Amino acid sequence: MSFFKKLTTLVQSQINDIISPMSSDDDNKGDVVRRILGRHEVRQGLEGDAVTLRKRVNEAVEFEGKLQAQVDKLYQEIANLDAEADALLQAGNEDTARQKLGRLQQTQREITSLENDLYEHRTITQQLMGQVAQLEAVVEQAKREQAEKAAQQTAAKTNASIPVEVENDDETETLVGGIAAKLDETRQKLGELIANRAGQPLSKPDELVDELPPPSVHPVDRKKVDEDMAKRISRLAKPSNDES
Repeated sequence: MSFFKKLTTLVQSQINDIISPMSSDDDNKGDVVRRILGRHEVRQGLEGDAVTLRKRVNEAVEFEGKLQAQVDKLYQEIANLDAEADALLQAGNEDTARQKLGRLQQTQREITSLENDLYEHRTITQQLMGQVAQLEAVVEQAKREQAEKAAQQTAAKTNASIPVEVENDDETETLVGGIAAKLDETRQKLGELIANRAGQPLSKPDELVDELPPPSVHPVDRKKVDEDMAKRISRLAKPSNDES
């Protein structure tokens, strides 16, 4: 499993702990979670998580660009090999042309493998982006609600007719402890994941991205190379329209 796939799984776990209760049919559970998010220490921790994860999203997007650049480079290599093979056959150098066609075949298969990796990474990145956006939205919502609550409490000091919400301290403390424990567990796993990733060779010390996969060595199908050569020789042997 890739670094970003593991990261997405961890973020999804954290999102479920926070967002699922708020979007469930159980209004009481959602209200309790909102009160928990109103706690400064919980909200501050989530804000830090969102900043860290947004950085990972940016790294995932950057790595996607590197994969795409590698694919584009291989397509250009195929175009060059194709032209070189034709030129060698026209010059009667069939042995070298066969080598070029073998490499062309390998490159085509390498592109297929890389494009599969690119599709998977792009899908994972989109999922991670959506999950981080959800987390950021929850944090912002909690900040707004807390600001509104603070304004109501300020108003209540000057107007006794405005009711002030009284929280069940025991219930809130118990639930805060439970959700905080879950978030701490997720943060610990996230830290371990990043630390393990940082232990691998990277292009930059502070860059936590997957390394580009090394070029794959695919076996050459000699029969298909010979068939390709035969078709090319036949095509190149035909006179062009100008010559006819």
